Amino acid sequence: MTPVTPTAESTTSIGNKGQTQTGKPVFTEGDSRVPMNDKVPATFDDGSTTKTIPGVGTYTVAADGTVTFTPEAEFTGTAPAVTVVREDVNGTKASATYTPTVRPITKFVDKEGKEIQGYPALDGEQPKAEISGYRFVETKKLPNGDFEHVYEKVTTSYVDENGTPIPGYPTEEGQQPKKDIPGYEFVKTVVDENGNTQHIYKKTVTPTPVPDSTPTPEPQPTPQAKQEESVLPETKEEASFINPTDENAQLPKTGSEDSNLAIFGLASLLAGFGLYGTKRRKR
Repeated sequence: MTPVTPTAESTTSIGNKGQTQTGKPVFTEGDSRVPMNDKVPATFDDGSTTKTIPGVGTYTVAADGTVTFTPEAEFTGTAPAVTVVREDVNGTKASATYTPTVRPITKFVDKEGKEIQGYPALDGEQPKAEISGYRFVETKKLPNGDFEHVYEKVTTSYVDENGTPIPGYPTEEGQQPKKDIPGYEFVKTVVDENGNTQHIYKKTVTPTPVPDSTPTPEPQPTPQAKQEESVLPETKEEASFINPTDENAQLPKTGSEDSNLAIFGLASLLAGFGLYGTKRRKR
């Protein structure tokens, strides 16, 4: 029997959080005439084929020396190494280690620890990102090895030139555009060192109307057209002489029958006075 010693080379693996990893140390016979004994399965250094480390994960070694590592859900970082043992056909043993590493994840969260929409967790340690509507606050390394980039929502306010909020236009979350505000004129937009936006306005001045000093003319009466008086044509009647001695004489028709009789009586009376006077002169 030729005295030879096999050799072994340790190995490592890297995987994401919660994912199973495998690794296989390399065993080499010391002489080609004395190969590794495949009939004897590989074990850990304590002779077992399964090893569990609380808070880390579980290791299992196959007959050919391949090790499978299943990490616990929240474990990150480099796990403890396990030693794998094999032997050659002469029974000479060789050992090597397997060391798995679980990458942490990087989260993008707000100050309440809630994941920011559109920015899921990434495997491994990742740099912070520029996120619209948020400002970066800090990066934290958690006890389990994960990283958190913490952000705070920026705000948009609508103020006058003195910094006083405009009534009816409260501060809003996120970066918002300027608005048309009745009674105000937009001046400018400024972003402070924390990423907050201010839309600044000035109040518009409505000029006071000046009263009209021109006197209002009094209304004049509307002249009315003069109506012409209708003039009846004058009718001329020929005077008729009535002989008082004529018993058949008639008065002209000048009115009603009663008035005609009255006039006739008056004429007769006057005629009587006339005859009486004539007789006295004849005496």
